Amino acid sequence: MPWYPDAKRHPLTRHFVPNKMIHPVQGLILHITTGHPSLAGQYGDFNNPNQAPPLRSAHFLVDKDGTIWQLIDTNDVAFAVDGVFGGPGVDNHWISVENIAAYGEALTDDQVDTCAQLYAWLARSDQLPLALANTKTDRGLGYHRIFSGMRHPCPGDKVIAQRQAILDLCSAAYI
Repeated sequence: MPWYPDAKRHPLTRHFVPNKMIHPVQGLILHITTGHPSLAGQYGDFNNPNQAPPLRSAHFLVDKDGTIWQLIDTNDVAFAVDGVFGGPGVDNHWISVENIAAYGEALTDDQVDTCAQLYAWLARSDQLPLALANTKTDRGLGYHRIFSGMRHPCPGDKVIAQRQAILDLCSAAYI
């Protein structure tokens, strides 16, 4: 399941740990980019050799028009949640998707559709349930804030509220 067939490949050369993802994964974590309005800008930040700590990356990037880039193999660990690689509920258990959006925005319909297609692929290939993950020990469709509480507001309340629509679309059209 390493490379999603519907994504354009834009491999990172740094800021990930190869071949350390634990399968089956616990789920997919939704993020928003907040600082970069484009896929290329976010990719450049993730691949920057001078990136200031904490290091950050993601498996996937989704543009407002639904275009999806895959940055690292899903067998690799992204620095997307907490940078910890030990027990349950940490980076080596979760696939991550960054959506181009500013804090306070909702995902576009195209982003919701692309996230549903991605989640359906993960559900089929990694036996994920069609469920919402509301804690870091749940399995399903989660969001960044469950790992850090309100000290990291990503992806915002509007995106968090869209998770059920993503799952509904996923189960209705893609599984």
